[in-house]
Amino acid sequence: METFDHLKNLDTQRRVIESLGIRLFKLILFYSQDERKDEKERTGIKILVRQIHSRNMTFVDVGKPSDLTLFFVSEKSARMEYFGHRSSQEGQNQEKFHFAGALSYAQFHVSVSGLQAHEDAAVAFVILAKLFNLTFDQMKGNFPKGSLPVEFDNPDSYLSRLLKNF
Repeated sequence: METFDHLKNLDTQRRVIESLGIRLFKLILFYSQDERKDEKERTGIKILVRQIHSRNMTFVDVGKPSDLTLFFVSEKSARMEYFGHRSSQEGQNQEKFHFAGALSYAQFHVSVSGLQAHEDAAVAFVILAKLFNLTFDQMKGNFPKGSLPVEFDNPDSYLSRLLKNF
């Protein structure tokens, strides 16, 4: 098993996670409502990065996320671990408030809440890629077909452009 010494204490990565979260949150909100098709006011996001089967985790707030975001980032990560999914999208069920927006790689989860589910997943994707120093294509290759938002593959999507240029 690979060791990732820089991730042995995730609190040491808080600045990196927070910086990425701030940049991505601002960039996503910069896109027009016509392009994003989002009717809700977004005030902030909560990010959970955790090593599964351990207490090694950190929570980061960007802006002023709603109180519910703590529940959603925790639920997404716990659900992925319980079912052995690589993405919370694999077990999403909006009627049960099980949303996409969390991803798993190398025994680590990044879970995001506060944006639309596909945007949460994009933020999680970039954070995972940066923490493991992987390119878009390298990171994307680690996920089974259908476990990432369709917007990631649509060249006309603002998220696809954002991810490939980040």
